[in-house]
Amino acid sequence: MDTCLTLLVNFQGYACDPPPFVLAGMTDAIKVAVRVRPLSKQERENGHSFAWNVQANCISPVDSRDSRYTLDHVFGPNWTTHRIYEATTQPLLHKVISGFNSTVFAYGQTSSGKTYTMRGTPEDAGLIPLAVNEIFALIESCQDREFLLRVSYMEVGGKHLDAASSWVLDALQSKVGKALASSLFLHACSWT
Repeated sequence: MDTCLTLLVNFQGYACDPPPFVLAGMTDAIKVAVRVRPLSKQERENGHSFAWNVQANCISPVDSRDSRYTLDHVFGPNWTTHRIYEATTQPLLHKVISGFNSTVFAYGQTSSGKTYTMRGTPEDAGLIPLAVNEIFALIESCQDREFLLRVSYMEVGGKHLDAASSWVLDALQSKVGKALASSLFLHACSWT
């Protein structure tokens, strides 16, 4: 069986009591999505095939008729990261500007596509760089408000936690410029 599944979880909720004008029709929510990544060149050359059937927002193992999982979103191998961003992460950013806290995290086996989905490549940006670009564009469009932006990034299980965290710091520093870069910091953490 292949390891092509990445679980994406979105959470939104207010940091404090929501403003009264936002209460109508807005509630805290957790959305769960799965991305089935495309097979790698090596997997294709070795004759591997997909172990999962994707149909709308349902996924099931190819070798089982009884197991079927229904989620908020199921993204097949033909979905681009940008389309996944538009369906899962972009809507959260507009709510962040209204006072929501939001979290997006990826979970999955080694080689399931978590880093590719979150970071992307220079040619195909991941969820993090897409979100950084958009949040700063949204902030710039709100000239009548002041924002305090706090961002956390952690790669659990990675061998290079500091390198992973500094990658996010570099992305943020490129957006805020030299004037604000001195107020950004990297907080290294460890666990046993």
